[in-house]
Amino acid sequence: TGAKVDQRNLYKTSLLNKISRKHLMETIIPILRNLKTVLESSRSPFLKDLMHYLGYIFRSFKAEVKEHLASDPTLLQELEYDFRKHRQRETSSGKYVRIADDDVRK
Repeated sequence: TGAKVDQRNLYKTSLLNKISRKHLMETIIPILRNLKTVLESSRSPFLKDLMHYLGYIFRSFKAEVKEHLASDPTLLQELEYDFRKHRQRETSSGKYVRIADDDVRK
């Protein structure tokens, strides 16, 4: 009936969310970590965009990111520090305005 279908859809959505988060933590975060290193070494202008995206991930999935990087606390501290410094530079330059929890370019 309708209630069973709604419950099944809710369960399916929950399961897909968990799978997506697991994929993000196990596949995407390591790729972004490596990309950050490459962009830093080449002094790429795309580093600010990557840091913006990493900031979004940290804000959205903070507990999961910390849990996933618990085995590498140094890396977690580096990423958090880099993100804070990036935010300070962007905020002081006035390039981003904080609206709710989203950053919007001027």
